[in-house]
Amino acid sequence: MKDIYEKLEQINIIELNSTFSLDREIKKFIGEKGKEYYESGDEQKGKLCQIEIDTLNFTTKSDTISYTFSGTDSEGNPFEYPNIKLFKDEDFVYLIKRLGETTNKYLKARYSHVLWHSTKKNLDYAKTASESYLEIAKILYQEIFGSDSKSLGIHVINNLENAVLISSKLKNKSIFESAKDFLLQVVSDFSHKNKLYLNTGLLFFMLDQKKFFKRNDFQGLEIKIYKIAQEKMTSEK
Repeated sequence: MKDIYEKLEQINIIELNSTFSLDREIKKFIGEKGKEYYESGDEQKGKLCQIEIDTLNFTTKSDTISYTFSGTDSEGNPFEYPNIKLFKDEDFVYLIKRLGETTNKYLKARYSHVLWHSTKKNLDYAKTASESYLEIAKILYQEIFGSDSKSLGIHVINNLENAVLISSKLKNKSIFESAKDFLLQVVSDFSHKNKLYLNTGLLFFMLDQKKFFKRNDFQGLEIKIYKIAQEKMTSEK
């Protein structure tokens, strides 16, 4: 498993969130190694490879862990993949071990978020997940204005939503306040007209989460939005 862990540790957050190719490459690599293990009779390592792939395949949005796709099998029974309900206790124990070993921010966010929604649920996992998501959001935000990839901005929104919602569950509100402050910094920056989807995406999130965002948090935003709308209408005449 050493080569798999080395491959995972090398995940570059910016590259991963800019294109789907790296994500596919990593999963393909682990899948092929898992197949080799099964063919050689090492079912335990083959299973660990599958746990890694399943964990990477979860959709993590707005503090939820959900499937990538769903459907029905040949007998008409509904199924979801991946399905956290099919994880066994030993699988979560393995993820706890992996969380303690990794230094990669993406893996820390991924493992701790899954564990936060598992039978091993613990506020320590919520703390690690929210901190990691906030760090990732800041890293990606520094890169988006020099990149043509819209994907980076979408991931900034997703990571910030996770950071805010997960940290809101913590007794110590320092991470929540840091995540909220950074979100307000991003949503109030209208200096890049080709990145306005960032502002609108986060504004919709704020409107959906009124218990966390009060009137003062919206102050001044309406003026900026109106100004941009006026500029757009003028340019189209």
